[in-house]
Amino acid sequence: MAKKKATAKRRNIRFTPDLGDYALISFDSNLDEFEFHVQGLILNESSSGCAVVLATTDGLKEGDECVTQIGRMDPMISTIIWRKDIDPDVIKIGLKYEV
Repeated sequence: MAKKKATAKRRNIRFTPDLGDYALISFDSNLDEFEFHVQGLILNESSSGCAVVLATTDGLKEGDECVTQIGRMDPMISTIIWRKDIDPDVIKIGLKYEV
């Protein structure tokens, strides 16, 4: 039986966030007056996005645009590219930076 070649799913290298960094997320798309609505723990980062785990909220769905501040970076517009419900109280989301 022929072996299938593994294909690379990710295009960018992932790295661990700096100790103490977290994600602030706003449901609004106003960069000028950034006020966060939820915060979460950054699981991993890349040059194009990150994965964040946070308390369950109905305000973040796949395809939604939001403003995120990741660690010490300036707030930026991001798109939620995936969402996984871990349990009734916790979700994990993938954010793609729109830069």
